[in-house]
Amino acid sequence: LYHADQFTSGIDYLDFYFDVSDFEADDYLLLSYLSQLLGDLPTENYSVAELQTQIDLHTGGINGGVIVFETVTGELKPYFTLRGKALEESFSKLVDLIHEIMTSTQFTDNTELLNITQRHISDFEDDINHGAHVLAAARALSQVKPVSKLGEMINGIDQFNFTKEILEKLKVKDVTELSEKLEAMLNRLLNKQRINALYIGEASRLEEVTSALTTTFDSLSSEPLGEPVIYQAGEKMNEAFVTAQDVNYVGFASDATGELAYSGSSLVLSTFLRYDYLWNNIRVKGGAYGSMFRHNLNGDFQLSSYRDPNIRKTIDAYHGIPEFIETLELDEASLLKSIIGTLSNLDQPLSAYHKGKRAFSRHQVGRTTADVIQLKEEVLATTEANLTALSERFKTVLNKGTIAVIGNKAQIEQDRDHFDEI
Repeated sequence: LYHADQFTSGIDYLDFYFDVSDFEADDYLLLSYLSQLLGDLPTENYSVAELQTQIDLHTGGINGGVIVFETVTGELKPYFTLRGKALEESFSKLVDLIHEIMTSTQFTDNTELLNITQRHISDFEDDINHGAHVLAAARALSQVKPVSKLGEMINGIDQFNFTKEILEKLKVKDVTELSEKLEAMLNRLLNKQRINALYIGEASRLEEVTSALTTTFDSLSSEPLGEPVIYQAGEKMNEAFVTAQDVNYVGFASDATGELAYSGSSLVLSTFLRYDYLWNNIRVKGGAYGSMFRHNLNGDFQLSSYRDPNIRKTIDAYHGIPEFIETLELDEASLLKSIIGTLSNLDQPLSAYHKGKRAFSRHQVGRTTADVIQLKEEVLATTEANLTALSERFKTVLNKGTIAVIGNKAQIEQDRDHFDEI
């Protein structure tokens, strides 16, 4: 049990993390689909309506998911999650409901499965309409980073295609095989060796919380887990996905590990690129509605454009970044503005729950408070010379990246020499 000591105004937050490091990569398709079902299907003791009533009466919601942490040394820590919250006086009921959902959910109702699956597909299609720039960048990154390939199978294009296949089977009431696979997957998760729990709340509640969890889940099996799987990135290629839109979402990604350090200077430069170079070249000159740039601690390096009339021109703009950095000239006011903007992103106010989650995430990836303080000090000490020195680093990272575009058929065909697969 992990505990984040926070004043939560009488609300208990409980997150379960089931270790799935011994699951094969293909299992994540069904794992993610399973996470969307829990809490929305009947259980041994409740119909769907009765279960929803119990959840609404006693909790602030119970939700499933799959998450993968990547440590500072590159190790992957994947978990199947189930999260809930409740008032202190309803905590035992929250634990009972989570136990009910995890141990006795029934997967035999074709109509309920069909409705949930259709809703899941509809939500993804809505993401394509409003967030395809994120999907495109994530798809490109999945071809160079194992953690991102798992992300694709959890909530990306791979998951979307898998869910559509399930939908076709459910339409012809072919539920038996799916039901058996879901039940087997859930049973595999029910092992005390897999369970990690995060409680966010006041320390005075810890003894009661520990007792409730120990008592409720004591009957689960406790078998040794298999060896952790070594996951691989997807096949490296430049891809395009045709949609019925007049605009494009141009994603680019690379693995910056060992090439471009995640440092105070790189963060300041990232801020300047977003609000100067990318804004002017992708939005103002290129006519796109917006652009995105991310460089994360684990080496993730992503660029994307939003509602973009271009493809080739945008890709050329991405590759023009090193030259812009090399010739960068900043006055003191412009540098200070970027430093302040960078620090504001590092010090955003958080709720008690999100402070607890952040502490848990840092623990999982191996990042300490001292690391964060050092990063802020590096931001404050950044000079123009620090920024221009990163030009060659950016060039190296950009030269080994991949492209993924979601967009207009005619324009994709026009620029098809950029793609290995359409």
